[in-house]
Amino acid sequence: MRKVRKEMFSFLRIDLSWRAAIVVAWFAFAGFGQVATGQTPVSPTGEIATAVRVFDPEDGWVGDLYITVDGSERMIAERAGKAWIISEGKEVIYSSDGGPGGFEGEGHTMHIYNVKIRETREVLSHYYMIDEVKEAKLASGATALLIDMSDGSAGNPYFAVVDPKRGEVFFTRFAKLSRVNGDTITLNFYRVGDWDKEYPPKDEPDPRPKNTKTISLTKVLKKKVICNKPDHRSDRSSPC
Repeated sequence: MRKVRKEMFSFLRIDLSWRAAIVVAWFAFAGFGQVATGQTPVSPTGEIATAVRVFDPEDGWVGDLYITVDGSERMIAERAGKAWIISEGKEVIYSSDGGPGGFEGEGHTMHIYNVKIRETREVLSHYYMIDEVKEAKLASGATALLIDMSDGSAGNPYFAVVDPKRGEVFFTRFAKLSRVNGDTITLNFYRVGDWDKEYPPKDEPDPRPKNTKTISLTKVLKKKVICNKPDHRSDRSSPC
């Protein structure tokens, strides 16, 4: 009889131990994924920019740049001209003043802002004003930024290609982007004086190009980085 009772109590202890283990495991599972005090929970949508706006530009040129992330606005720059969302919202590029000179010191700079880590880096510094930026995705997975620019003197067009990882790798005068076809682009080339327009350019038909040229972005992205040295109109201390 004592042996039976002893075996019964032993069974009860084992059963209680299993029950306790189950309770502990349940609480551990219920608390799994909870954020500790002082930590910021990660948004289920991730750090993605969905909209950009430049607030109250000075004389129509530059102003504070705000982006919308997860429904809330965030200011990322104080002197921005225009802005574009790239990399499916993971990055924002924007133009600003402070370039290496140009006509009346009008040259622009271009910056890439990483939405997740909140860091900005300059990828272009030019003598001209940035009008439009397009993102091109190559078959290799590489990205090229296609930059249409113009000057404030005669409104002549200029074109550049930027490797977002390194900087400017291609530049040509009196040209404007016509179309993107896979890994190649077509540029329209114009005569000096064809673009006698004010800045910013108005919605007017482009003049007829004198010729066109097709360029391989794959080859362009392999070129060396171009460094535009500051002229006497610039306050920049370093060229790039």
